[in-house]
Amino acid sequence: MSLKNISRKKAYTIAALFFIAVIVVFLWRDLNLANRAGDIPLPDIIVENIAIDREINGAQWKLISPRVEHRDGLFYGESLDITITESGDKVTRINADKGVFTRANNDIEMTSADAVMTEKDKVFNLKAGRVEFKAAKELWSFFKGVMLTDGKITVEGKEGTYDTKSGECTVTGEGVLTWKE
Repeated sequence: MSLKNISRKKAYTIAALFFIAVIVVFLWRDLNLANRAGDIPLPDIIVENIAIDREINGAQWKLISPRVEHRDGLFYGESLDITITESGDKVTRINADKGVFTRANNDIEMTSADAVMTEKDKVFNLKAGRVEFKAAKELWSFFKGVMLTDGKITVEGKEGTYDTKSGECTVTGEGVLTWKE
């Protein structure tokens, strides 16, 4: 069949069907962008004076930093101020010199961390040289010296862990326990 033998009606119908097919392809692509949003790589970027809110394992995290840099899929922050609200009466505030946050699995690593954990009427202070949080396990690990106190009892050691699921806290490496009466 040659082009000369096609009636105008068939030509308009073919053109309209082609036009509709193109529109459907673009519409389908645009509607499926949300499904691929997690796969879109973030470019290397530096942001100053940033506040980030994120929910991790049911807890609300708020991270404030004067400077955050994204490179190679990791977020590098300076002078971190983190507030973790698990419920109305359980709040943890962490200040750290530096930190690295992984967007893919919500893990975070911090250096020179000072924390105040408040739950109901109890207040605990923690200091550690390096802190890691593994979100999948809900496990905090402390390295390069750790000190935990409630004002009456102080526990110190080289390393330690805190399992948020079980509430179990361990300190290892020549641990020292002191208390006030």
